[in-house]
Amino acid sequence: MLAWLYPPVERGLFVGRQDLLAQLDAAAESLLRGQPLHLALFSPRRRGKSLLLKEHFARLRQRRRCAAVYLNLEPMASTARIFATQYVGWLVYWLFAPDDAWPDDYLTWAGLRQAEVPQAVHRLLLQLSGQFDSPATPPAHLLELAFRLPERLAALIGRPIVVILDEFQSLRQLDGHRKLGHTLALFRPVLT
Repeated sequence: MLAWLYPPVERGLFVGRQDLLAQLDAAAESLLRGQPLHLALFSPRRRGKSLLLKEHFARLRQRRRCAAVYLNLEPMASTARIFATQYVGWLVYWLFAPDDAWPDDYLTWAGLRQAEVPQAVHRLLLQLSGQFDSPATPPAHLLELAFRLPERLAALIGRPIVVILDEFQSLRQLDGHRKLGHTLALFRPVLT
């Protein structure tokens, strides 16, 4: 499952950065102690942030002390409906998919409704799909539902979830879509 996201050849390129990995590990430990923590990595493009995040993600998945999800937001940010659907899909994929599953099967509501997940999660997905299937549901509400989903899933599985959002600035691509407004304003309440 991890091999397509972070193949061994790419992983072999990761060197150093132990200080940053230690900070990310400390943040995960805080989460395990019930203290949510939000981190942001800033630097110019092409400095290795994505590689660092993938390495941290791989290590979290190996340790299995908390659940870990990796989302590259850049290819998802075309419309609010597509973004929110794929956000949900990636969460379900990383948390519940078998090791040989391909992510595309989880990035549509047709696939999500058929996903093999715990019954409580299936009920939640069916509830969400009803709102996503309705053209009357405002795009901003779909994003709010997606952004709140990690917290709801963590409660259902009884484990904290580390959500790694790569290319976070891509959220701004959704700004200005009809009836949406500022996407970061929709995301900000999740951080409280």
